[in-house]
Amino acid sequence: MKKVTKSLAIVLLLAIVSISAQAQVKFGPRIGANFSTMTLKYSGLSIDPNSLVGMNAGIQAEISLGNFAIQPAFLFAMKGSKYDISSADVSMKITPSYIEVPVNAVYKIGAGPIHVLLLAGPYVSYGIGGKYKYTSGSESYEESIKFGSGDEDDMKPIDAGINFGGGVEISHFQVQAQYSLGLINLATTTEGDAEQKNRVLSVSLIYLFGGK
Repeated sequence: MKKVTKSLAIVLLLAIVSISAQAQVKFGPRIGANFSTMTLKYSGLSIDPNSLVGMNAGIQAEISLGNFAIQPAFLFAMKGSKYDISSADVSMKITPSYIEVPVNAVYKIGAGPIHVLLLAGPYVSYGIGGKYKYTSGSESYEESIKFGSGDEDDMKPIDAGINFGGGVEISHFQVQAQYSLGLINLATTTEGDAEQKNRVLSVSLIYLFGGK
């Protein structure tokens, strides 16, 4: 039994080394725009969110084998939303910023230097800053977001969800559009079935060094 296990381990190791040798590894900068909203619900009531424009920027990697690739990234991402209650002349803007790590699986369709990209995968992010801004009539005030899980905190720091989208690759350049669906409730209280979840449409330009 030990000989069989050892043989299987050797075969698996050789397979991993063979795949690694054939795979192409690229990396480079990524920058783009986020068009974000955040659901806001409490006690069965919800406020329609208005989209905010932020940015995403960081480093993108690609590990590819043929037309299939894995793309991990390390990003700074701005999210949030704006809410207007016209009947009460009140508005609120939430602008959290995150360090985000998405890992997308990508399938490339085409040949030569031009490909159509189909992508999907998970992401996890951690809140590092941001502000709340409240406006009522002619008065307004602003405060920093306090991340945590207690009742005195504003928002949970860890967010996670799934991405799906597509794009185009021309030589070393990629243009990607993806929708990110946050799956974690960021509200720090369970009273009134409170809910806050991120929703982001992003468009990014990527340049990848390496490969052909």
